[in-house]
Amino acid sequence: CYRHVGATYKFYLAFENSDCRDYVTEKVWRNSFMMNIIPIVRGFYNNFKTILPPGSYIHTNDFPNPESLAKYLKYLDKNNTAYNEYFSWKKTYIQDTTRNKLCDLCRTLHETRGDVKTYKNIWGDFYSFKNNCYNYDN
Repeated sequence: CYRHVGATYKFYLAFENSDCRDYVTEKVWRNSFMMNIIPIVRGFYNNFKTILPPGSYIHTNDFPNPESLAKYLKYLDKNNTAYNEYFSWKKTYIQDTTRNKLCDLCRTLHETRGDVKTYKNIWGDFYSFKNNCYNYDN
């Protein structure tokens, strides 16, 4: 399935039904970067600016309306040079998709010796939907 998508499509709508600070959907990594498809994203602008390589994605906020975005995508579809610029980040960035960072955390927690302390809620307000997320209605 992934090979078919990567061979057939140039763009991927990497949208979530809600948007949380400091979170980028796994769809960007799995469906876009691993298959050389340009992800089209929406949400907290700084999430993407901070986490993703510059020039590796298209953010909907950069366009005044969907029609402008569609015209730009049609331009990229017909202009291979401009389209391929979205992958120039691969010359200077390393994409590590082979390891799960949560596995690293779990391993470290089990291998570390010392005092044991239990926390009932390690996330606290950090991942509080009310404080850090926006739910899209459209």
